[in-house]
Amino acid sequence: MVGLGAIAAFAQPRNDWFRFYGGPGFNYFEDVYRTADNGFAMCGRSLRIGINPDSIRGVPNDFWIVKTDNNGAQIWEKTVDILDENTNDIAKSLVETDDGGFVVGGGSGVQNGRTFFTGLLTDTEGEVLWQRRFGNGDQGLCQAVIESKAGTFLFGGYLKRQDMNNEVWGYIALVDANGNVELDRLFRPDTIKNIMAIRERQDGGFYLTGYRSGESDASEFALVKLRANYQTDWVQGYPSESGFSSGSKALQSVAGGYALGGTVARVIEGQLCEYPRIVRVDEDGRLIWDHEYINDDTRETYAMVRMPDNGFTIIGHNLTARPQSPFLIRTNEGGDEQWMRLDEFAGVGWYGSGIVDNDGYVITAGCGTDPETRDFQGILVKILPDRSAPVIVEWRPDSLNITALPFRDVPFFLRAEDLQEDSLSYTWIRNGETAGEGQIFEASFDDYGQFPIVGRVTDGSQSDSIMWTITIRDIFIASHSPDTLSLSFRRGTTQTFSLDSVAVTDGDPVIYQWTLTDLNSFEAEDAGMETGATIDFLRSGNFQLEGLVYRGESSDNVIWTITVRSAILDFTPRSLALSTFRDSTLQFSLLPFNPESDSLRYNWLMDGTMREADTLDNLALTFPETGDHRVAGILLNGSEGDTITWTVTVEEPGEVGKWASGQVEKLELLSAYPNPFNSTTTIRFTIPSSSSSSLTLHDLTGRQVRECVSADVRAGEHTYQLNGEGLSAGIYLVRLEAGGSSMVRKVVLVR
Repeated sequence: MVGLGAIAAFAQPRNDWFRFYGGPGFNYFEDVYRTADNGFAMCGRSLRIGINPDSIRGVPNDFWIVKTDNNGAQIWEKTVDILDENTNDIAKSLVETDDGGFVVGGGSGVQNGRTFFTGLLTDTEGEVLWQRRFGNGDQGLCQAVIESKAGTFLFGGYLKRQDMNNEVWGYIALVDANGNVELDRLFRPDTIKNIMAIRERQDGGFYLTGYRSGESDASEFALVKLRANYQTDWVQGYPSESGFSSGSKALQSVAGGYALGGTVARVIEGQLCEYPRIVRVDEDGRLIWDHEYINDDTRETYAMVRMPDNGFTIIGHNLTARPQSPFLIRTNEGGDEQWMRLDEFAGVGWYGSGIVDNDGYVITAGCGTDPETRDFQGILVKILPDRSAPVIVEWRPDSLNITALPFRDVPFFLRAEDLQEDSLSYTWIRNGETAGEGQIFEASFDDYGQFPIVGRVTDGSQSDSIMWTITIRDIFIASHSPDTLSLSFRRGTTQTFSLDSVAVTDGDPVIYQWTLTDLNSFEAEDAGMETGATIDFLRSGNFQLEGLVYRGESSDNVIWTITVRSAILDFTPRSLALSTFRDSTLQFSLLPFNPESDSLRYNWLMDGTMREADTLDNLALTFPETGDHRVAGILLNGSEGDTITWTVTVEEPGEVGKWASGQVEKLELLSAYPNPFNSTTTIRFTIPSSSSSSLTLHDLTGRQVRECVSADVRAGEHTYQLNGEGLSAGIYLVRLEAGGSSMVRKVVLVR
């Protein structure tokens, strides 16, 4: 069944930015790739001459590779004359290797039009490590390349068989890291005659898409399933119901199957017209739906990307428009057209490739006309999401954990921004029910305990939210100084501590009490009963100072942990409880109060054995054995000295739950990935010191729907795999609590 699209339901998105690349002449991109450092790499063709594009025929072109940062700023570019033969070269596809280089596939040919199947490998700076022609001397072109899980490279395209009157056959070449062909294979035209895209499956096999010769003379979309041994499992063809020629140029993985994107051609009133087409199939290649996007313009599809909502964006070239400009068509999950965008700002040009980020930004690459020089140049465009959720950018109170008195108003405020400038509505949820609307909300509480307040903003279809936890007490310390509770002083320091502000319900005056405890001897002494206390730290060691305020049976306190040293001012790692993997190396260092002293002496021990440091104040240690190890750094300054002792837990690489090593200075709940997710997502968090911790999942009403972690968690960096099974699609809040602090992050579950 053929769908002809639906009326546009969403406004066209705006550009975040666009960039032109290349010098005078005719330059364009065929492919774009998101690099591991969050930048972009593009490849295509470069003809660097200051002439009119109409006169470029017969002038040699080069492979062209450009590397940029995340904002499209060029880092480097390379042009390659394949095999130094002054040939007509074009790069069609590239991928980044595990070591940061690039594998590029394309073609190289002489000026009479003969083209040969070509590939090359570069290093991280674009310098060519090897370049090869494949295909046993037959003419051809590489259209797609991927790096397999095994570390080999699979090139796909076509060859013209000289032994069969130049009949076009599909062709793949499996190439090792040195450019040597491990195996290659030809496919008959009725299987697939041109391979345009490749996807590797989890079982080690592959899907190939392109076009093949159908039962009539017309070509049709083709999907080929290869086993892990590169033998054909099955072939499916998808003829067009409304046209005589059709070819797939894109293959995207979708939940439950795949989507093929390409072009269908038909003759209308004696004219050959082309239109975009998407075919949706299940994992066995059975047709689910088939849409063609037909109107008065002729549009050729060059690429297609899957959007976070499982819709698609078609990318290509409008051949009817004046100027002939790039176009984009956005669909929903069912293939219905939502909007069409003709990018006349790019002048005469087209989009040849695209990628999409998890947050819905589409990045397209191709060719455009530089408005200043009128040269045909490579273009890279970052397009804002068309249906992104509003984002809360300001909220008050700043802290999400609030203590308040009963029967007192607590004001809340939200401000959000929306990329589409949609009308926003604000809702406040208390005890699972709507309690107010608007950006400002005031709440009071007539009972003691903890209560959640959720502020939610929506654009009508998507939303963002913040959750506060309010603790109601009849007395609490609102502020104190120093505001840092972990302190380090040099012996002889005098420090003033204060409970600056105490909130209390009406009644009798409150009483203050200060207690200083020596944690080495556990001896405690009274330090006063005023609002503040001044302490002289005359002894080295570890101390605890408690500032207590109470009235009757109600009280609140603040506890400072204080380290007093005579020689060491600072040290790294700051955390004394570390986690790392076997055979990894950690750096340890000590910083003295007086680095100019002539009496400084450093000693380092690992598990009681003296170790020789790289420099006096710095030690690099490798941990070859698993288990707990103790590292001690001793600094002597004359007759005075201090010791810092780290406990290092060493685990096997890849142990579940640990993803990094080194110091952890604060509680952090990091972004989940992927997000949005449709099955599982990885939640990463850090704990600065071993403590009782919890990781919980809440819906937007604040109701806890899942307890993920509730245990004593070691200091360090951890991961948790959240499985969405049993949860409805929607927005959830992940809440991390440890050591008296908490953080909240959003995750979005899609189906």
